[in-house]
Amino acid sequence: MKIDAKYMGLTLKSPVVVGACDMSLNPQALKRIEEYGAGAIVFKSIFEESIQLESMQLKKLLESEQERAGKIAKWYSKIMTSGNDQILKDLRCAREAVSIPLIASLNAYSEASWIHYVRVLEEYGIDGFEINFYHTPEDIDISGQEMEDREIGIIKQIVALTELPVSVKMTRCYTNPLYTVKRFMEAGAKGVILFNQFIDSDIDIETEANLETFELTQDGAYRESLRFTALLHGQVEGSIIANTGIYEAEDAIKLLLAGADAVQVVSTLYLNQTAQIQRILKGIEEWMERKGYETLDDFRGKCAKKNAMDPYAFERAQYVKIMLEEKNL
Repeated sequence: MKIDAKYMGLTLKSPVVVGACDMSLNPQALKRIEEYGAGAIVFKSIFEESIQLESMQLKKLLESEQERAGKIAKWYSKIMTSGNDQILKDLRCAREAVSIPLIASLNAYSEASWIHYVRVLEEYGIDGFEINFYHTPEDIDISGQEMEDREIGIIKQIVALTELPVSVKMTRCYTNPLYTVKRFMEAGAKGVILFNQFIDSDIDIETEANLETFELTQDGAYRESLRFTALLHGQVEGSIIANTGIYEAEDAIKLLLAGADAVQVVSTLYLNQTAQIQRILKGIEEWMERKGYETLDDFRGKCAKKNAMDPYAFERAQYVKIMLEEKNL
């Protein structure tokens, strides 16, 4: 049987994609990830905020060393145009460590930065981009339409700039995520990842200070991704990757049945180590053999809304239907 997959035009040897995380900074870990059967790896996200901070710190240092500033102005210029030097070195090492598709994840704030870092990153032998729209609404005077239009504009610019395939890792903060996916793909995106995980806000009541917390996704947290994957399958041309709380082979199979082209995992690798990739793939193959499936396409989307016997299966109003049926018993 075959478990190869297609994602935004790339051929993957399996449907398990390792999402952006610190593991991609370790060449040995990357080699194990490839050996265990991962179809692709998303390199650790490059955040404009950290790059800007590094650049501002360097600029401040140079300004305090007036006599030396002239001699190293060219060096400073090189740093400013190449972005986070260490991250780029790690990216080069990652590319040398594995032969499977390597996708660059980018999160930036200003449109100029998106364009700049796309040009820098594509020189490192990557196979595609994952554009990470990681934000929360902060301005009460900006409408959801304005925010969405800005993101669509960024995707159009990036697609026009590069020949590499571009995907979008989406948040849940859209009035209609289905329509937004359609707009992203009409703008040229070849795929979407459902969904991003936010860094949560919290407050320490003893110090009365704001906190930011980030936890591994909970086992079983894939259900919202499953819902929207099932609603989107067959409705858009691009690829769909399901993300969030996918821990076991059973979880991955459910998302493939819903119509995902691949699944993205991170948390389960931290809890169960990278060998979990092999266990997930073995579980998929054993299930396929038991069911008589030869390829992933034999069952992908079988339980999507488009193919479901119950057309209300993935709609929020389903519980009303159930209640009405029970009332009439």
